[in-house]
Amino acid sequence: MTAKKSPTVAEELEQLKDADWKGIASEGVNVIAAATAATGKEHTMTAKIIAFLKHIKDNTGIDEALLEFSRCFLLVSISCALGLGVPLLQIDGPNMSIVLSAGLASGLQVLVKYLDPKQTAFGIKEKK
Repeated sequence: MTAKKSPTVAEELEQLKDADWKGIASEGVNVIAAATAATGKEHTMTAKIIAFLKHIKDNTGIDEALLEFSRCFLLVSISCALGLGVPLLQIDGPNMSIVLSAGLASGLQVLVKYLDPKQTAFGIKEKK
């Protein structure tokens, strides 16, 4: 069995460039409008914020995407630090920027997956 080829950063950036940004923005505005409407029954500001965030969590895959990004970020950052021979509790200066850059770059694949309408793991879901 051969391993599945992971896309390169350049390929992921190309996918981002080809994304339907108008459709993505439209879906985002619709989710925000629906989340705002979900706050209508609440009376306190705290309750409105909680209702807004709950609606977004329940109707998008943002929570799963943030968890996936966190996993990728930690895995790649720790791997990069260990690969450089830097003790994890002593990352500083130039090593810190290298480790953080590697972690952030690993999040590109999560962003691409989130914005790709063909992917169903993340993104806008059907209303419940």
